[in-house]
Amino acid sequence: MADADKTDNVHEESFMLYKKLPSHMIKDKTLLQVPKDSKDFVNSFLKAAAPKGRSEEIEKFSSRKEMVMDALNKKKRSKRKRSKKALSTKQKKQLNMNDIPPEQQKYEMYEPLHQLWLDYIRDSLQLNRETVKPEHRHTKLLRCDLHGSIITVTKSKCPSYIGQSGIVVQETRNSFKMITKADCLKIIPKVSTVFTLSVDDIVVNIYGTHLRYRASDRANRKFKSKPTIDL
Repeated sequence: MADADKTDNVHEESFMLYKKLPSHMIKDKTLLQVPKDSKDFVNSFLKAAAPKGRSEEIEKFSSRKEMVMDALNKKKRSKRKRSKKALSTKQKKQLNMNDIPPEQQKYEMYEPLHQLWLDYIRDSLQLNRETVKPEHRHTKLLRCDLHGSIITVTKSKCPSYIGQSGIVVQETRNSFKMITKADCLKIIPKVSTVFTLSVDDIVVNIYGTHLRYRASDRANRKFKSKPTIDL
């Protein structure tokens, strides 16, 4: 008998979860009819079931546009053209892309480039202004592009490099390529080498180990003072 009473209580609690419809909705037989338009049926049901004073909210809700999720057209993703992979340094060497042909290894061909470099370095170092401190000019010079400059090797661990001078034609991370006045191409390593630059009356000595960066990477780099050992 005790188990039967428990089952009856469970049934009673389950029935208490659902409330009966209001009496005015039970009497309204229009709600029992199958509607032609589902939207009209929902609106009429909400108006009848909702409490008074909320008719405006129901109208706003019903006035919203319908959105069928299955009918949405997926936006076609624009297929971007994949850029071809850039050549590696090894492939460039195999194709001889960085080589200068012998007919272009002439000092006279690069003299106009040196004149352009002089105008560029005067503007970047602000040589016309006397208020600029030499320390700031040295840091700016390290960031400047040296293509077209005339450099001279003053000190080096290799004696054959000392005294070599020419116009810089190419710069890599570890070396300078320059054309001498004898129309010869010279490759000078930066490591353990001291270079000299002259702009107007200013002569600057630069340690090659401090320039062991590409010209593009050196433009935005912050240089810190490093100890140097005299060669």
